[in-house]
Amino acid sequence: MKKKKIINQYNILGVNIQILITILVVVFGVITLITGKYLYLLEFSMAADLFIMAYNNHSIYHKQNATVIYIVVGVIMIIIGILSVLGVV
Repeated sequence: MKKKKIINQYNILGVNIQILITILVVVFGVITLITGKYLYLLEFSMAADLFIMAYNNHSIYHKQNATVIYIVVGVIMIIIGILSVLGVV
């Protein structure tokens, strides 16, 4: 039997944060395309967006496979972001 989707204030907050961070990803993406300097900000905001998406998938939609994928890709984005700040990438 499927779990019921319970929408509460924390789920709505998670979705709102995801929307705001997605807007930041778009803004940083445009800035990165224009200047090319702030790639690390784009990578960190994408990682934060993926972690929020993982939380929303786990708490609202109960999709375990997507949650794991989002967390793994988020960790990879953080590693790439740290390497780009250090000048390795």
